[in-house]
Amino acid sequence: MRVLKVLVFSTLIALMQVIFSFQAMSQVTTVGKEFWFGFMENNGVPPDAPDRGVVIITASENASGTLQYAGRTLNFNLAPGQQFMHNINDVDMLHRSSGQVENKGIYIISTGNISVYAFNERFRSADGTVVLPLPTLGKDYYITSHYETMTAQVRYEYQ
Repeated sequence: MRVLKVLVFSTLIALMQVIFSFQAMSQVTTVGKEFWFGFMENNGVPPDAPDRGVVIITASENASGTLQYAGRTLNFNLAPGQQFMHNINDVDMLHRSSGQVENKGIYIISTGNISVYAFNERFRSADGTVVLPLPTLGKDYYITSHYETMTAQVRYEYQ
């Protein structure tokens, strides 16, 4: 009987060591070399309140790379701590529909580690996010957003 207790206790201790030695990480890195992302609609009401996408790239080390969207390619070359900012207002890159596949993805690749931030702006409104690098992304995504039907006429000319 004593041998059985020692065996059960030893097995329990070994099992606990295996379980508690597993490292679970809850933080993901936002620094990387390859990024894919898109912009959600900011409920713009053109031409009174046109909206646009804004991309900011910050380098944590020497980095050269490209920003690509809608057949356009922009190059950047950054030293540590420098930023590259680009306003996407030459083509509509905001997703304005639901349940449709559109070619509105934005791709960034770099030789060094960078962080990417994305904003969509319009008069009196802005949304922003930190973009996760490709290795940090999984395979399933949920897009949460808010939609509100405007019940009153909005005038945008006042500041």
